[in-house]
Amino acid sequence: MVKSIKEKIGLQGVTSIRIDTNHLILIGLYVMGLLIVAMSPYLLPKKYFFDNDTLISLIQNTNTSTLPKSFANTAFLYKLMGFGTFIPVSVGKYIIYTLSFIVVLLPNKNFVNTIRFFSAEHLIVIAWLMVLSIYLGQYSKELFSLILVFLLFKSFSNNYAFAFTVGLIMMYASYVRIYWFIVLILFLFGYFLSIIKIDKYLKILSLLLFITTFYFIVHIVTGKFITDARYSINITRIHSDYANTMIHNLFINTSTFTDIINTVYCWFILLIPINMIFQGFIQGLFALLQVTTVLFIIYKSLKNYRFIKMGYEVVVKDSYRQMLTVAVWWIFSFSFVEAMFEPDYGTFSRHELAILPMMIFILFYLSSVKFEELK
Repeated sequence: MVKSIKEKIGLQGVTSIRIDTNHLILIGLYVMGLLIVAMSPYLLPKKYFFDNDTLISLIQNTNTSTLPKSFANTAFLYKLMGFGTFIPVSVGKYIIYTLSFIVVLLPNKNFVNTIRFFSAEHLIVIAWLMVLSIYLGQYSKELFSLILVFLLFKSFSNNYAFAFTVGLIMMYASYVRIYWFIVLILFLFGYFLSIIKIDKYLKILSLLLFITTFYFIVHIVTGKFITDARYSINITRIHSDYANTMIHNLFINTSTFTDIINTVYCWFILLIPINMIFQGFIQGLFALLQVTTVLFIIYKSLKNYRFIKMGYEVVVKDSYRQMLTVAVWWIFSFSFVEAMFEPDYGTFSRHELAILPMMIFILFYLSSVKFEELK
């Protein structure tokens, strides 16, 4: 009897490796991202690499200028991970991109397992992955914020893991981004509201009262209005490279209420930056993607009217309900606090990549979940 090919080459008992279409497309997207990482320094303006160049100089101990401590602390974290020592600085950006790619897609099996269908949702996510390769295909603070958000997203089911992740976020806020304390406080309050059994209108009232009280306390303690920080930064950058994407307050602050109105106004401007679409080709593409994503989520929410009517707490799977609760409240808290301080849309488009895993989850949740009938 003629021996099989496996027997001839000594592969008896070896199981064949099967790579389906989804994985092939995913590998293709990853390789495309690597190409963007390699080419972006030659294609994009230098301002896109300020953080990267600064962190590299700190990692290599060649930067002697006075910089915010957040840069030095971030560079220390990279050194702790072996960048600049075991890992050559030139290779580091490819590892950073790889880590980011994995962290973004790991909690989103709905996308990974159905990518071959190329629906509108898939195309939106693919576009975001290209943005990811630009901003996280370099040394950036966003790598650590992305990892923290991923840990928060995955630790909700275990109280100890959740508490540990909250502790890590507090450390990150202390040494890298102080405003993350506000994000965390607002998130925890919102998450608490979502799990207690009270009327939904009372929950909304409690949230509004909490936010208003925070603004009053800040003004009483500091004598300043929160959104004036944006004006103080932008007044010095009128003729800079960031001028075309600057965010401006709607009103001159005269009270806590104008402070809150300015935040809400800037919140909508950041989430749906229609005016930014026409502010330069590259930034315009980022803004168009942002507008498309938000409007698509709104469209899906309205189409699945039960999602609005029943609230996101009533879904088929308890695990999905908890993940959605975490995602909704963290995205709200993060984007709202960004609207308090963020001076320009360009910076926001970089920072918001930290919530990309949650954005993808919500996008595919709205497209795939089957709602229970109202009782």
